[in-house]
Amino acid sequence: MVESRAAEEQMAFVLGAVLASTDPVAVTAPGRRLALPPGVQVLVQAESLFNDATSLVLVRVAAGVAVASAAANWVPSAASSWCSPTAAR
Repeated sequence: MVESRAAEEQMAFVLGAVLASTDPVAVTAPGRRLALPPGVQVLVQAESLFNDATSLVLVRVAAGVAVASAAANWVPSAASSWCSPTAAR
């Protein structure tokens, strides 16, 4: 049960990292209608690119942790049936 909850939390972190990046179009379209200065629009787009890069790194790290954790938890339980000395008897 504890391993299952940990896997759920890790996958939730992966999903959160995927959904965390903001869409610059959702911000720049109202900015154009409100006639924001071009410098502010550039800052918004640059911040969005920074968020995208951060999100990509978080997705990569979170997916790696989830896969490595699943592999670490899988090996002892799956290998115990055919690798244990008592199973050969």
